[in-house]
Amino acid sequence: KTISYGHSEMFGVRASDVDGVPLNYTWEVDGSYAGDSYISQIAFIQEQFPDSTVIVEVKISDIYNAETSMRWYIRLSVKASVELSEFMAVVDDNSVNVEWQTSKEEGTVGFYVLKSTRKSGPFEAVNTELIPSRSDGKYRYIDKDVKAGSKYYYKLREIDIYGTSTDHGQIEAQIALPTSVALAQNYPNPFNPTTTIRFELPATNNVSLSVFNATGQLVRTLANGEFAAGVHQLTWDAKDDAGMHAPSGIYYYRMTTDGFSQTRKLLLLK
Repeated sequence: KTISYGHSEMFGVRASDVDGVPLNYTWEVDGSYAGDSYISQIAFIQEQFPDSTVIVEVKISDIYNAETSMRWYIRLSVKASVELSEFMAVVDDNSVNVEWQTSKEEGTVGFYVLKSTRKSGPFEAVNTELIPSRSDGKYRYIDKDVKAGSKYYYKLREIDIYGTSTDHGQIEAQIALPTSVALAQNYPNPFNPTTTIRFELPATNNVSLSVFNATGQLVRTLANGEFAAGVHQLTWDAKDDAGMHAPSGIYYYRMTTDGFSQTRKLLLLK
């Protein structure tokens, strides 16, 4: 008999003693207790029964310890409750957009996005909260925990109403290294109270990044040290090196590294 994971099955026997002696029933699944009536309803959860074949057995005995038994050999199968029509990983800026579209969902509660730096795994969930099922079957998860120059592999883990988990697909995303040193315009600009400054490095290098006021006086040193190759972001909270709030106005931020120097303007409005 074949039963899909996540489903329950009712088992039962009819037995009687010729002398009218009461009978005792003991149900077991792979040796584990599962009931003591003449019927037993057993839920086949994948986490409890990882093997694809299990034995359901009922032992029938009387008060004189005479015993007989019956066995069912059950083959467990995974019923695909989700069908994917699309599953892709799109590299966008310094993140990976994992997107998928389902054409069928049966009893799906939600999804976990699994990630690994190796094709063979191990894979771990990147979202701590379950992504709930949607009526339109369209999903997107943004993975910002990535590094330039690295390759990542993704799978989907579907959770259904029976608590069964099923993994689907495997896709990959390559995060390219920057080809040159670059300093981006801060965002937002104008800003209040914080703004983000992004820069890119094609190789490990020492970076100095500082904020100056309109008269050229140093206001805040945001970075002065070594950074690995890749895309980096720094935040200015509109305070000077002493922790005092800077007044509204025009400021400049300058980045210098080996063979590179660039200055950009930003505006603080309060």
